[in-house]
Amino acid sequence: MSDKEKTPKTTAKDNVVLKKVETKHQEVKLSDKEVGMMKKFEREVNPKRDLTNDEITLINILEKQKLFMDRIAIKFNQTRQTLGMQLFKLKDLQGLIDSLTAKGLVATRDAPAGKVFYLTEAGLEFLDLV
Repeated sequence: MSDKEKTPKTTAKDNVVLKKVETKHQEVKLSDKEVGMMKKFEREVNPKRDLTNDEITLINILEKQKLFMDRIAIKFNQTRQTLGMQLFKLKDLQGLIDSLTAKGLVATRDAPAGKVFYLTEAGLEFLDLV
């Protein structure tokens, strides 16, 4: 046998000694102005925020229109029916409209034939962003 065969072969992994390095975490402090700018940027980039798909559908239905609840239900359920989804009842739709009203995107007005629902300025701005 030769000398090369007798010596054990070492790999590069055996020659490396690793040290554990500790890192320090820094806290980022933002000014009120920077926080406001980030929130504005988030609204512009992600205008949907915390809206559900059903709420977004309602906003799209009310685009440039003032509708009674019955007409909203027909249009809303037509979109759900084409997708094979379960249809909404009037009380479920009323809950969605109430949540959009609370968010300031939809407003109501009393008319002789009943309540009319329409988008507010914020709702129209939402449509522009989407």
